[in-house]
Amino acid sequence: MVDPATIERIREANPIEDVIGEFLTLEKVGKQYRALCPFHPDTKPSFYISPDKGVYHCFGCGKSGNVFTFLQDYKGMSFIEALHFLAERAGISLDLTRLSPKVSQQLTILEEAANFYHKMLRDPKGRTCYEYLKSRGVDETAIEHFMLGCAPSGYVLVPELSKRYSLATLIEVGLATQDDKGVWDFFRNRIIFPVRNTFGRVIGFSSRIIDVGEPKYLNSPDTPVFHKKKALYGMYENRDAIRREGMVYLVEGNLDLISLWQHGIRNVVATLGTALTPEQALVIKRYTDKVVILYDADDAGHKAASRAIDILLAADLDVYVKLLPEGEDPDTYIKVQSVDEFNALPTLTFVEYRARDYHNKPADEKIKILQELRVSLHKIKDRLRRTVWVDEASKLLNISREILEEPPESTSFLTVSAANRDRLEAEILGLAARDEALLQLIRMKMAPEDFVPSLQNVATLIFQGKQVGEIFHLIESDTLRACFARTLFMKIEADITYETLVDDYLRALRRLKIKERMQMLKSQLEEDPTALREYQRLAEEYQQLLRKE
Repeated sequence: MVDPATIERIREANPIEDVIGEFLTLEKVGKQYRALCPFHPDTKPSFYISPDKGVYHCFGCGKSGNVFTFLQDYKGMSFIEALHFLAERAGISLDLTRLSPKVSQQLTILEEAANFYHKMLRDPKGRTCYEYLKSRGVDETAIEHFMLGCAPSGYVLVPELSKRYSLATLIEVGLATQDDKGVWDFFRNRIIFPVRNTFGRVIGFSSRIIDVGEPKYLNSPDTPVFHKKKALYGMYENRDAIRREGMVYLVEGNLDLISLWQHGIRNVVATLGTALTPEQALVIKRYTDKVVILYDADDAGHKAASRAIDILLAADLDVYVKLLPEGEDPDTYIKVQSVDEFNALPTLTFVEYRARDYHNKPADEKIKILQELRVSLHKIKDRLRRTVWVDEASKLLNISREILEEPPESTSFLTVSAANRDRLEAEILGLAARDEALLQLIRMKMAPEDFVPSLQNVATLIFQGKQVGEIFHLIESDTLRACFARTLFMKIEADITYETLVDDYLRALRRLKIKERMQMLKSQLEEDPTALREYQRLAEEYQQLLRKE
């Protein structure tokens, strides 16, 4: 929503060493600066800043980025918040409300829809919705604060909005749906919960059916301004409380969140009634490092909590689980019990939760618990943190560290291969970004479209000669960013030519691509005998590449 030229102007007006120097004590070393890394326990300075390139890199934990990503990682800001912070710091006027005409219109329509649904709650057509909310204990303050609404049964929103906007536009923003009989309201017979972005603008809706029916929860479809996998209900409204408390309660249902909010527990977000996604975990990471899962205390809730643990650990979050009495859910519990009783409920570490009642289980269930725990432990990227949690698990279960440290069984060859390919291509781009001669050598052998989709935009900009500091924040994955920085900063021995270095990397990449293709062909051999010839050719090429090592 902010044009690249403005982003670059803000970056150039905020030298990276000056900004980071406001938070860390820097020591000048030649053309670079170094400091104790703020992202891992560091006793010897391993965090280096390159003013020329406008980037930082830690040789201890691998954290790397530019001035924007530093603020995102260190201060928990979103990219837009970091942009606004740096614009103010440099005295640059930044109008974050200036949007493209199309996006501006879409947000206006969604705001109008939110107001329409909210008014419907007081309308005779919305009486069922209003009575339902009252039966669930939702008070007037919460109704107004969260701007709750009602989508009555029937055809009400589309006729109203189509007076001003085309049906195609209403479908595009997720307010209408089309079948062979016509265009209809997307939400019908549902409580409406507006979902907002960082600036409080309505970007979509979550809903809950009033009567019996499926789906129980229905959210807006993905649109140009709403992405379900990234959206969290209540994040805008509760983000200040989350930062203030230094932790967040994670619930599934929107009404769970509202009940807790009404009882003064404001540091809560909900996953829109659906399973947690990796993207939502990364959004949470912007605001806090500590998550307490608060799901229903039934089989479905325990399974959902188990899945959420691994997703949150992979996002480098500290994960805990608050145990409700069996059969309870956050909404019903907080209405009957006091806040003090809620606070006194046991809060388990993820290790304690995985291992609960372990010593009373039969052998086969113990094995399953250990397998699941080992998977969880290996989701923790930071080696120091993983070591500490392995120690905790070892003591709790009376199991040797070696057993828990063993990598879990690999899922599929293709998954592992694709992940390695991502990292290798990120390292190749790091080489291309560090030196014009390396860039030319790589550009002779690869085009942007040869890279995995998540790196193609970055590859295009590097191949166009953009500065590293301009594009670092576009690498969304911390892992890929660290791989990119590794080759950007690594020392190249004097006896290694650029040609040799590039050839080695490209040969390794070719090997990975061949292994991916061979694995795919192997599954086709029985049904397609012609695949055998390609398989044999690739196998021969693979062996030739190995002989060149």
